[in-house]
Amino acid sequence: MMRTSSMIIAFAFFFTHAYAVERVGKIVQLINDVDVTSLTTGEKIIPHAGFVINTDHKIRTGKRSYAEILLDNGTRIQMRDISVLNVSSLKDDKTEEPTRLRLLTGKLRVSVKKIFRKGHTLILKTPTAIAGIRGTEFGVIATIYETKIIVFNGKLDIASSNQKIIKSYQLRDREESDIKKDTPPTPPRNVPEDVVNTWFDRYDIDELNRIKDKTKAGEGLLDSILRKRTY
Repeated sequence: MMRTSSMIIAFAFFFTHAYAVERVGKIVQLINDVDVTSLTTGEKIIPHAGFVINTDHKIRTGKRSYAEILLDNGTRIQMRDISVLNVSSLKDDKTEEPTRLRLLTGKLRVSVKKIFRKGHTLILKTPTAIAGIRGTEFGVIATIYETKIIVFNGKLDIASSNQKIIKSYQLRDREESDIKKDTPPTPPRNVPEDVVNTWFDRYDIDELNRIKDKTKAGEGLLDSILRKRTY
């Protein structure tokens, strides 16, 4: 059954860059090509394990690279290769503002540890989608053209980043959706358990910044070979 959520519209206006630079967490693990850039000065830094992240930082991972970020409220973010992320605010007991993540491109796995009573605990924005979370673990793959989101456990409200598109849904355990540019999200669909465990590995982001399903690419190649055979 299709489920809609009007809550998305309320937080569609939350994404403005914070004027005051505030600490949000630290990098606890990194592999290979990872750097941090200041959004205000453009200064690029090569971080180390324990490097403190603030709201002015843009974190980038290169090919075959990885970074794990632990936010000060316990939220854990795993950045896979070729990802660009900014954490523009952090929700704690002193503020009603949600934690805000802006993923420009790449793959994230986010585990929200603490659930706050009022409002969304975390809001994620990509070039094509907005997602509101109260307490959950989810995965996201984003480019400038499309976003794929899966909920591993919990609930998550999703909508298009285009504020003129009001259609929205709520994803639950082992459900996924696609949100392409300037289109509403696809209805939630169940993901088989064996696919959940390999969900990130099924997709690549190509040189044109488009999401490619590697399983379908393999099927397409096989079909092409079979069509050329004569019996």
